[in-house]
Amino acid sequence: MGRNKREQMEFQFYEIPQSESVRVLLGEDWERAHEQVETSQHFHNLMQIGICRKGSGMLTINGRKCQYTGGMISVIPANCTHHISPIADDLWEFIVISSAQMVRELYPNSEKIQEEKLAMLNRRAVLFGVEESAELAGIAGEILSEMREQQGYYRDVVRELVKIFLMRLLRRNEEISSESPLETFSNPQIQPALAFIHENYNRNVKAEELAKQCGLSEPYFRRVFREYVNMSPIDYLNFVRVREACKMMNRSDRPMDIIASECGYTSVSAFTRNFKKFLNITPYQWKLQMEKNSGRLRDYSITLLKGWGKAQN
Repeated sequence: MGRNKREQMEFQFYEIPQSESVRVLLGEDWERAHEQVETSQHFHNLMQIGICRKGSGMLTINGRKCQYTGGMISVIPANCTHHISPIADDLWEFIVISSAQMVRELYPNSEKIQEEKLAMLNRRAVLFGVEESAELAGIAGEILSEMREQQGYYRDVVRELVKIFLMRLLRRNEEISSESPLETFSNPQIQPALAFIHENYNRNVKAEELAKQCGLSEPYFRRVFREYVNMSPIDYLNFVRVREACKMMNRSDRPMDIIASECGYTSVSAFTRNFKKFLNITPYQWKLQMEKNSGRLRDYSITLLKGWGKAQN
């Protein structure tokens, strides 16, 4: 008798544009992509706030099924596995937040408090109707309106609205936790590796070291990582490096060999090879045509959102 086929898990990588505090997924382009993106079992690198504009279905969060209808709001922490199973024709709009960055801004003088508040935010996924939490729903609606209209000072307004949203969410989670134990929503087997890569992408990181961070054997770690992220650990490391290199080139005129070194590459040729693999253009070409090609990294992120299966071990 053959084995049951294991369901594919996808890692969806979100990139927040420079100068913005959120990324919003709305409009006709997102409506078309939504059908392919949200219905598969997946998780994100950042917190996602979802607003169901119409329709109904089932939102499954780490195996727990929750029925949704139009008007409901979801808050999915980073690395929380979930998927949407629509019943009636539905439409979601999303706000993506780096809760870690916002918490650092809220509590700049205490790393211990930052860790405590971030853990509280990331340990509970919620789905609720407007009547259950009118405050959170109202703030989410304001963020979307500001991002649509982009009137004067909208970036400052959105940043403050996000902070208020997170503080209200902290209050809600703490009230709930006093009544019942918090549920942990994460991918615990690979979460240490993901965090380690983001903190150490400029080092010579090996898969063996990442496996040790997770307390797993290297072969098993490689298999689990690919099942969740849909690419190998080293491919993901190189993607993070390329993303950081684009940010550096956008901010400064440092020589390419310096940028390559600061992103963890021992040679410009290795840097160029990986850069071209992900963006189909060399870093020199990207730099020369920065204004024209500045959207390419965002396009690549969207490709990851749809699931990227080109990576090799």
